[in-house]
Amino acid sequence: MRLSIIAVVLSIGVLALFGAPARAHDGTIDLTFTDWAQQTGDHFDADPWKGWIDVTVQNSSTNVWGDFHFEICGATNVYFEMDPPPLVSSQSPTTWVIGTNPGGYSTLDAYFYDDPVMPGEIATFQIYTNNTAAQNAWFGVCMWPTPVPEPASLVLLALGALLLRRR
Repeated sequence: MRLSIIAVVLSIGVLALFGAPARAHDGTIDLTFTDWAQQTGDHFDADPWKGWIDVTVQNSSTNVWGDFHFEICGATNVYFEMDPPPLVSSQSPTTWVIGTNPGGYSTLDAYFYDDPVMPGEIATFQIYTNNTAAQNAWFGVCMWPTPVPEPASLVLLALGALLLRRR
């Protein structure tokens, strides 16, 4: 009897130490894009109120993506953070810009024109968020791609500029 009580106490101790989630804040969002429309992924947050969100997106459109945009939505005082770097991507090289939109929500724009996401391909991103100020239990991450400009479009723009200049 005494041995079984000790075994139960030890089991509870092991579960308390190792059974807790190792990535309390971290989350996962999987989306498929067929066009340029913005989509929102849900993130349910918990202590320590900051960490990584793994994002997997599939390009099911007929266009090539050259950049991808993230925006915190549905909650205030949640930010993309620079330290650690805010973004890890399957596209290399990737540059990024962190900003704030007119509504006061944090934005993160990723650019990868040297390694675009082709139709049918999957891209992965890890984004780092900080929610320690407000400790929101939920916030959304709005996302959308933008296309690589086509050479034909650039030629048309140049011709239009030339015609305007001639006037």
